[in-house]
Amino acid sequence: RTALIRQLENYRNIDCLQSTTLFLIFDSTDLYTMIPRDGALNALARLLNKYSKNRKNGNLSIERILQLARMALEANYFAYTGNYYKQIRGGAMGSPLTMVLANIYIYIDDVFMTTNISYVDIIKPLDEANTKDPNIKITHIVQSAVNFLDVAIKNKDVQLITLVFHKPAAEPCVLPFSSDHPRYTNRNTVYCDLLRVVLICSDVNQFAPEGFNFKLMLIMSGSALPFINHHPRRFFEANAVMNVWKNFDDNVYQQLHRMLLHQSIRNGNKQNMGSSTTHLTLSVRKLSYHQI
Repeated sequence: RTALIRQLENYRNIDCLQSTTLFLIFDSTDLYTMIPRDGALNALARLLNKYSKNRKNGNLSIERILQLARMALEANYFAYTGNYYKQIRGGAMGSPLTMVLANIYIYIDDVFMTTNISYVDIIKPLDEANTKDPNIKITHIVQSAVNFLDVAIKNKDVQLITLVFHKPAAEPCVLPFSSDHPRYTNRNTVYCDLLRVVLICSDVNQFAPEGFNFKLMLIMSGSALPFINHHPRRFFEANAVMNVWKNFDDNVYQQLHRMLLHQSIRNGNKQNMGSSTTHLTLSVRKLSYHQI
């Protein structure tokens, strides 16, 4: 998500965002249950042959890995209304192996792109791709406003707008305050959700309703009023941006948004350098916690 927002803002900053810019998302329909088994196993064999040494991966030979993979694909049974069924196509939903095989066979099935070419020109290769494999059907959306992951993205008069996208099936709830979890878990929920919202929302007008909705979720979770009043406020105090909390100052909000995006870059670089400990930094200042 953070990488998506960062790339979109870079795209805008180098003047690639135009009035003609469209956003394209496409994915494969029921990919895991539709991948052809022989095709997936052949793709797995090519991958193993390319990266294995002496036709072995660890202590297992390529042949044994392929045998185990075929067994896992073919031994899927389930019961429904008193009858037993065997799955004869694709892999089982939720199976880690099915996910791996699908990624090997077609790489990834959720794609986001930006384009400045016409709708007709971008649709043509997608329609052609739908004829390549009878088992794989690609659905697509090409518009100036799309939803991808938990981000709603809009090109409104050459202005990039990003805000939180809530899936219709998602329940608006957080950890109940009466839960036996340690109290710091509830506090971390507040900080992490506010961090997510600030990273996603492009301006204070997009942030304001999310902040209000989050307060409602805390109320519905049974959170104590002192907790609701203190901890969201503490997030903005720690980042020295109380004007966002009090007055919805967009200039200050933009500074916070950019700071947290760059902070995420630095944390990612530290992690890539092999740091044994990953720290999620919410602020350049140290947060102090109060038992509320």
